[in-house]
Amino acid sequence: DGPADLEEHDILRVRLRGDGRRYAVNIATDNIMEDHIFQGFVQPPANGDWATFELDFADLIMTWRGMVAGRDEQAVLLSKAHVTSIGFSISDNKEAPFRLEIGPCAAVVLTTRQRYHFEEERSYRLQLSSAGKAKARQRMPGGRPVLAAGVAGDDSVDDEGDARAA
Repeated sequence: DGPADLEEHDILRVRLRGDGRRYAVNIATDNIMEDHIFQGFVQPPANGDWATFELDFADLIMTWRGMVAGRDEQAVLLSKAHVTSIGFSISDNKEAPFRLEIGPCAAVVLTTRQRYHFEEERSYRLQLSSAGKAKARQRMPGGRPVLAAGVAGDDSVDDEGDARAA
């Protein structure tokens, strides 16, 4: 098995159940510097409910051993054609027991309509974040939940049957 080619895909959709702590979603490729990975962050609800998170590949941050990579290194874009692994790690710097259950994960191609809604949610999250009002769960107009840490979704997200998953 070689690297996965996710070049045509827009987002990584992951289903998680956790303990309310913050986790990193780690994506490694075979064409970047050693020990560098791309990361996005999620925070499953503390109540033990399953939640679906959608991470835009374009929003992932390059890191080196847990630290944000330098400006020159950040110019390197995630090559979705060379994904070698996707993993999860605790990311809140607290030494304590944790629980993270991982459900289905898929790389997804969004339709034009889905991309529009995804960008609308991102814009709303950025407004909340910049105003300092982002909480673990906020409600977006239309009733769709928006989760902190730059990810959105839950069971109410409707794929309309036209998204393709890898």
